[in-house]
Amino acid sequence: MNETSTTTAETKPKSKKWLPIVVGLVIVAGGLTPIYLAQANNKSGNGIALFAKAASPEDRKAAYAVGYKMGNQSKTQMPEFNVESFAQAIKAAYADKKPKYSDDEMKGALEVMQKKQGKGLTEIEGRKAAYAIGFLMGKDNKTVLPNLDVDTFTDAFGEGFAGSKSKYSEEEMIKAIADLQKKSEEEMAAKAQKMTTENDGKGAAYLATNAKKAGVTVTKSGLQVETLKAGTGASPKAADQVKVHYEGRLIDGTVFDTSYGKEPITFPLAGVIPGWTEGLQLMKEGGKSRFTIPAAIAYGAAGAGSIPPNSTLVFEVELIKVNP
Repeated sequence: MNETSTTTAETKPKSKKWLPIVVGLVIVAGGLTPIYLAQANNKSGNGIALFAKAASPEDRKAAYAVGYKMGNQSKTQMPEFNVESFAQAIKAAYADKKPKYSDDEMKGALEVMQKKQGKGLTEIEGRKAAYAIGFLMGKDNKTVLPNLDVDTFTDAFGEGFAGSKSKYSEEEMIKAIADLQKKSEEEMAAKAQKMTTENDGKGAAYLATNAKKAGVTVTKSGLQVETLKAGTGASPKAADQVKVHYEGRLIDGTVFDTSYGKEPITFPLAGVIPGWTEGLQLMKEGGKSRFTIPAAIAYGAAGAGSIPPNSTLVFEVELIKVNP
């Protein structure tokens, strides 16, 4: 497991093309993901901090402020932007409705908009691009903004795009966004701490139970190894390259990474998490083992990608070849 990526055996993450779009979004691998800008105190309005919830009057004010600023900026960046389609799409995404356009159509519309830099779009191109941005933005943000006052946000976006006078002063909007960003950060920190504590307990219980199973060996580091198929070839050293097939799971059975269905992976053994480096040196070519890896020799409190903080991990690994 690579220490900087959830892709187990790759030591270099796959390159991705990031194509800047507008209104705080980017298109990547055919989809959109929000950019969370932290320049809430930038009075030029170039920085936008999104929020975690929008239920209270203060949160609604922040939703208005973000929508207004995004709309105002988008007018300059994309004069042909169709606000009505954008609003319709966000509301559809939050209502779990099927989008008007297919994924390929939305991706294509965004690529056209990117190519034209948001200007000179035909009416249809502008409508499709606006819908794609709205729908994918709403879909991506729904999990972190479940209580967003969508009507407030979209109305404010329209007002900002039209150049109408804001309901709030610049100072009020900056403060509302900054306050809600702080609140969001505190909520996320508390959630992360709770998850870390819970995973500590669950991991310890899982390890204690698993250690009692027949055939499981526990090393000094706490790594638990179960041989599923004995190998007959060479054992690798930490400086070697190894070729493997693998599957990684959380203790609840969720598969977060696998090489099965693809080509085996070759990587330097010294470039992965400690549990892998140790465990593979206990194997021989042709063998298959199950590693149950405590968080301390996996990703620890930081977690990685879809791996939560302090997660105990379970891997099944086939050692295909050792390359000294």
